[in-house]
Amino acid sequence: MSCTVAIAVGDQEIMDWTVAATAVVAIDGCEKDCSRKVLESRGFTDIAHVRVTDLGMVKGKTPVTEEAIARVVAATRERLGK
Repeated sequence: MSCTVAIAVGDQEIMDWTVAATAVVAIDGCEKDCSRKVLESRGFTDIAHVRVTDLGMVKGKTPVTEEAIARVVAATRERLGK
């Protein structure tokens, strides 16, 4: 797990970790897709992207529950092909 803000500002240590990762996942909370865009702006192209609003969640309103977390995990696994 890494920090997209550190990637946005070009933190070399975080960039190196991300380059070495076996998979890069971006989880976004709305259609602006900020996490995905930050990764793309730094040259990452093979990104497993999950937008939680596509899963029926409402940013700032959907409570964090075990069920909501399970939906995000399932969507992430699907995008990773697992």
